[in-house]
Amino acid sequence: MTIFADSDDDAASRYMQYKSLDPFPEIHPALLNSADIYDYVAKTGMLFPFESNKGKLKSASYEIDFLGEVYQWDEKGKERHHIIDLGTEFNLEKNSIAFLHLRTFFRLPDYIALRFNFKIRHVHRGLLLGTGPLVDPGYVGRLLVPLHNLTSDKYVLEGGAGLLWVEFTKVSPNRRWNSGSGRNATNYYPFPASKNALTVSDFFKKASGGAPIRSSIPDEVRDATAQSALATDKATEAANYAALSERAARRMKRQFQTIGTISIAALLISLVTASWQLGKLFLDTNAYLHQAKEELSETKKLLPKSPIDSDLMQIKERVSTLEKQIRLILEARPKPLAKESPTPKQSDDALDKPAKK
Repeated sequence: MTIFADSDDDAASRYMQYKSLDPFPEIHPALLNSADIYDYVAKTGMLFPFESNKGKLKSASYEIDFLGEVYQWDEKGKERHHIIDLGTEFNLEKNSIAFLHLRTFFRLPDYIALRFNFKIRHVHRGLLLGTGPLVDPGYVGRLLVPLHNLTSDKYVLEGGAGLLWVEFTKVSPNRRWNSGSGRNATNYYPFPASKNALTVSDFFKKASGGAPIRSSIPDEVRDATAQSALATDKATEAANYAALSERAARRMKRQFQTIGTISIAALLISLVTASWQLGKLFLDTNAYLHQAKEELSETKKLLPKSPIDSDLMQIKERVSTLEKQIRLILEARPKPLAKESPTPKQSDDALDKPAKK
């Protein structure tokens, strides 16, 4: 027998021999160091293939390569399947999730448990490994490992490159696998045989009922982008409406200004017209009064002295009173904006001059 199994059948044979029989009872229950990992793999076939000569072992863990099959779903829910061999490059897209069905086959004896995690450089680059806290003793099969890319850039993985570190822990003793020590095995619960050698379909059926499994981040990003675009459109629409309202306000202001200018002009024209009419009335009245005075004077010369003289005096007084009233009316009228007409403040001598016809 070679040190390590040279085929999967050889590994299976070794496993069946030591599945419930610890070949190294002197090794205490604890996290196995690299020497103990080496011995247990050689003896029990718990890991196949196993490469001890390529720097895969560290002080308390073993490196698992990126090899096997990758499963993922696109935006339309269609499944994509990629076979990963040595040198195969796989693009793990930004904000996406893919599932790697590891090529490495595990056969854990009843006294060995397993844990695994990403190599630290993948963690530092923003990848997240979806793992359970423990692979129980007695598990037989390949592991389906979820790979999350939480970054905004695609991540390139190369087939055959180191991906995971696995560690092995020996559990407390039990008479089932060590007849020389341990307590009664009555309450020990072995790993269910129905959960061994699961296919990829079995994993997905158990996880989601066979429905596509995708990262929600791209959908959230699309929704956020759509909401942002909608908000931008609304903001643009509001800005356009505000600009339109401003233009309408300016147009209304110009209209009001035009209307105001026209109204003021009409008022000025009305005032000028009224002033002109009042001025003309004054001139006509003044001419009429002068003519009446002249006619009265001539009539007085022709008539002899009689009681009519007193009547004429009264008429003259009334005419004088009328003149004063007309002057008061003219003084109270609005000031003309055009060339001023003669005002009532003229001297009595101006009343004595006959108006030009």
